[in-house]
Amino acid sequence: NLYIAMAGQHQVWKMNLNHLGIERYAGTGREDLVDGALDNACFAQPSGIAALDDHLYLVDAETSAIRDIELNRDVVSTGVGKGLFDFGDRSGVGREARLQHPMGITVDNERNALWIADTYNSKIKRVDMQTSEVSTFKFNFQLNEPGGLSLFRNKLFIANTNEHQIVMLDIETRIAEVVNVRE
Repeated sequence: NLYIAMAGQHQVWKMNLNHLGIERYAGTGREDLVDGALDNACFAQPSGIAALDDHLYLVDAETSAIRDIELNRDVVSTGVGKGLFDFGDRSGVGREARLQHPMGITVDNERNALWIADTYNSKIKRVDMQTSEVSTFKFNFQLNEPGGLSLFRNKLFIANTNEHQIVMLDIETRIAEVVNVRE
């Protein structure tokens, strides 16, 4: 199955790759932050999605939240975030932390972490998956509304949206550089 974050519908959809059927998987379609069973849960512009084991992790842009769908239990829960339009820039554990309109997420299985593009704070946040601690990942480069993220070994690739760049961040050395992209 391919899971799709549908920002405009405030839902998560599922596409069966064998027969290409597509259907709503989670979310009522109402823009809100509501946990629970897949059919009763509410999202607010889910914009990024990443999978690990039996979990789908999503960033919900309008609630500035990190959501978790447990695939084997069909349940949605919130790891970070308070409610619709509750946002900020605060490190902390779980729901005491604040983000502002996150758009990208990727899983780092080796470091047991989630990496978050905290878009409107123009930062990269790291979430420790054991402790749920959210912290700003500091490095030598100024971002301007990062969007998408992708991780390959020790390299975090960041779509630096408002600069029209792809930035490669070595998370071991904390050195970042712009990727030379030619047309």
